[in-house]
Amino acid sequence: MAFRALLLLLLCSAPVTPAAVGAEPDQQQAEAALKQITERLNDLNVWLGGAERKRAQWQREIQSSDREVARLNREVDAAAVALARVRAELDELRAAQTELEAQRARQARHIGDHLTSAWRMSGDDFMKLLLNQ
Repeated sequence: MAFRALLLLLLCSAPVTPAAVGAEPDQQQAEAALKQITERLNDLNVWLGGAERKRAQWQREIQSSDREVARLNREVDAAAVALARVRAELDELRAAQTELEAQRARQARHIGDHLTSAWRMSGDDFMKLLLNQ
Protein backbone atom coordinates (compact mmCIF):
# COMPACT_ATOMS: atom_id res chain seq x y z
CA MET A 1 0.00 0.00 0.00
CA ALA A 2 2.87 2.37 0.82
CA PHE A 3 4.40 1.43 -2.53
CA ARG A 4 1.27 2.60 -4.36
CA ALA A 5 1.25 5.91 -2.51
CA LEU A 6 4.92 6.48 -3.34
CA LEU A 7 4.27 5.62 -6.99
CA LEU A 8 1.33 8.00 -7.15
CA LEU A 9 3.42 10.77 -5.60
CA LEU A 10 6.24 10.20 -8.11
CA LEU A 11 3.84 10.21 -11.05
CA CYS A 12 2.06 13.32 -9.92
CA SER A 13 5.30 15.17 -9.38
CA ALA A 14 6.61 14.21 -12.84
CA PRO A 15 6.95 17.29 -14.99
CA VAL A 16 4.45 17.74 -17.76
CA THR A 17 6.22 18.79 -20.92
CA PRO A 18 5.11 22.34 -21.76
CA ALA A 19 5.19 23.72 -25.30
CA ALA A 20 7.89 26.18 -24.37
CA VAL A 21 9.92 26.84 -21.25
CA GLY A 22 8.04 29.16 -18.95
CA ALA A 23 4.85 28.89 -21.00
CA GLU A 24 1.75 27.35 -19.48
CA PRO A 25 0.36 24.32 -21.29
CA ASP A 26 -2.89 24.82 -22.99
CA GLN A 27 -6.01 22.78 -22.26
CA GLN A 28 -5.27 20.09 -24.87
CA GLN A 29 -1.74 19.51 -23.60
CA ALA A 30 -3.03 19.28 -20.03
CA GLU A 31 -5.72 16.79 -21.05
CA ALA A 32 -3.20 14.73 -23.04
CA ALA A 33 -0.80 14.73 -20.10
CA LEU A 34 -3.65 13.78 -17.75
CA LYS A 35 -4.69 10.99 -20.10
CA GLN A 36 -1.11 9.75 -20.30
CA ILE A 37 -0.77 9.80 -16.50
CA THR A 38 -4.13 8.04 -16.12
CA GLU A 39 -3.03 5.33 -18.55
CA ARG A 40 0.25 4.91 -16.67
CA LEU A 41 -1.65 4.69 -13.37
CA ASN A 42 -4.04 2.13 -14.87
CA ASP A 43 -1.11 0.10 -16.18
CA LEU A 44 0.54 0.28 -12.77
CA ASN A 45 -2.73 -0.71 -11.13
CA VAL A 46 -2.96 -3.77 -13.38
CA TRP A 47 0.67 -4.63 -12.66
CA LEU A 48 0.16 -4.16 -8.91
CA GLY A 49 -2.97 -6.33 -9.03
CA GLY A 50 -0.98 -9.11 -10.71
CA ALA A 51 1.83 -8.69 -8.23
CA GLU A 52 -0.67 -8.88 -5.36
CA ARG A 53 -2.17 -12.09 -6.78
CA LYS A 54 1.31 -13.60 -7.12
CA ARG A 55 2.15 -12.55 -3.57
CA ALA A 56 -1.05 -14.14 -2.26
CA GLN A 57 -0.34 -17.32 -4.23
CA TRP A 58 3.22 -17.48 -2.92
CA GLN A 59 1.92 -16.87 0.60
CA ARG A 60 -0.46 -19.83 0.23
CA GLU A 61 2.38 -21.98 -1.13
CA ILE A 62 4.59 -20.99 1.80
CA GLN A 63 1.84 -21.84 4.27
CA SER A 64 1.31 -25.17 2.54
CA SER A 65 5.04 -25.86 2.65
CA ASP A 66 5.14 -24.90 6.33
CA ARG A 67 2.33 -27.36 7.08
CA GLU A 68 4.16 -30.08 5.15
CA VAL A 69 7.41 -29.37 7.02
CA ALA A 70 5.53 -29.51 10.33
CA ARG A 71 3.95 -32.83 9.34
CA LEU A 72 7.33 -34.25 8.34
CA ASN A 73 8.84 -33.02 11.62
CA ARG A 74 6.11 -34.84 13.54
CA GLU A 75 6.85 -38.00 11.54
CA VAL A 76 10.57 -37.65 12.24
CA ASP A 77 9.85 -37.19 15.96
CA ALA A 78 7.58 -40.25 15.98
CA ALA A 79 10.24 -42.28 14.15
CA ALA A 80 12.88 -41.15 16.66
CA VAL A 81 10.66 -42.26 19.56
CA ALA A 82 10.01 -45.62 17.86
CA LEU A 83 13.73 -46.04 17.19
CA ALA A 84 14.53 -45.33 20.84
CA ARG A 85 11.99 -47.98 21.89
CA VAL A 86 13.44 -50.52 19.47
CA ARG A 87 16.97 -49.78 20.67
CA ALA A 88 15.89 -50.19 24.31
CA GLU A 89 14.20 -53.49 23.47
CA LEU A 90 17.28 -54.62 21.58
CA ASP A 91 19.44 -53.79 24.59
CA GLU A 92 17.09 -55.82 26.81
CA LEU A 93 17.21 -58.74 24.38
CA ARG A 94 21.01 -58.62 24.25
CA ALA A 95 21.16 -58.61 28.05
CA ALA A 96 18.76 -61.58 28.15
CA GLN A 97 20.87 -63.38 25.53
CA THR A 98 24.02 -62.80 27.58
CA GLU A 99 22.27 -64.12 30.70
CA LEU A 100 20.97 -67.19 28.83
CA GLU A 101 24.43 -67.92 27.42
CA ALA A 102 25.92 -67.67 30.91
CA GLN A 103 23.17 -69.93 32.26
CA ARG A 104 23.82 -72.48 29.47
CA ALA A 105 27.54 -72.44 30.28
CA ARG A 106 26.78 -73.02 34.00
CA GLN A 107 24.44 -75.89 33.16
CA ALA A 108 27.05 -77.44 30.86
CA ARG A 109 29.59 -77.25 33.70
CA HIS A 110 27.10 -78.84 36.10
CA ILE A 111 26.37 -81.64 33.63
CA GLY A 112 30.10 -82.15 33.20
CA ASP A 113 30.56 -82.21 36.95
CA HIS A 114 27.73 -84.73 37.35
CA LEU A 115 29.13 -86.96 34.60
CA THR A 116 32.57 -86.83 36.18
CA SER A 117 31.11 -87.68 39.60
CA ALA A 118 29.07 -90.54 38.16
CA TRP A 119 32.15 -91.95 36.40
CA ARG A 120 34.20 -91.78 39.57
CA MET A 121 31.48 -93.50 41.57
CA SER A 122 30.85 -96.27 39.05
CA GLY A 123 34.36 -97.60 38.86
CA ASP A 124 33.66 -99.19 35.48
CA ASP A 125 34.43 -97.74 32.14
CA PHE A 126 31.97 -94.91 32.23
CA MET A 127 31.74 -94.48 28.46
CA LYS A 128 30.90 -98.14 28.06
CA LEU A 129 28.27 -97.85 30.77
CA LEU A 130 26.85 -94.69 29.25
CA LEU A 131 26.65 -96.17 25.76
CA ASN A 132 24.99 -99.35 27.00
CA GLN A 133 22.19 -97.45 28.60
